[in-house]
Amino acid sequence: MAARDSDRIRPDMPVTGDVVGEHERLQSERATMRGTESVRDSARRTAGSAERTARSALTGQKERAVSGLQDIVEVLQATGNQLRDHDRGSVADYADQLADRVDRFARNLQDRDVGELLADAEDFARDHPEVVLGGAFALGLVAARFLKSTSYRPQQDVRPYSGTRTYPGQTMPADAPMAEEPLPYQTGGTGI
Repeated sequence: MAARDSDRIRPDMPVTGDVVGEHERLQSERATMRGTESVRDSARRTAGSAERTARSALTGQKERAVSGLQDIVEVLQATGNQLRDHDRGSVADYADQLADRVDRFARNLQDRDVGELLADAEDFARDHPEVVLGGAFALGLVAARFLKSTSYRPQQDVRPYSGTRTYPGQTMPADAPMAEEPLPYQTGGTGI
């Protein structure tokens, strides 16, 4: 619909509150859109930077894993040779087969891009969620055991030896010989 001359703002017309309010609203919307675009651009740049950093870290981890696997291959091959030298040819064959499999896995890992490996891991997780959840549970148990074993424990109160041994129902001097027969409350050495 074409605007009529009477609907347009002319410089000689007095400006009403509705027109000023509409103008301010439009300016505010434009500023908001510019701010939103700026935030989106910043988020894209940050996400791109984070992705590059993660890919770089994963590539480094992949290279370390390949190096470790190649070390394992060398150890398995040396083990096979030593077993062969000691006339253990059948066991040496198993060591050689294992070395070949680990070597193939290491070469496959080395030849693949980090993106491919991540895609394969995602596909595996979608196809076998029970394995992923079971692995996460097992990893949680291992982490809990590790944290429990390394947690800070205050030293127990250490008291000097009092000179007497106390058993339920009896007290013996420290220099008294130990009973050869187990006391009634002792177990057969299992500690249970």
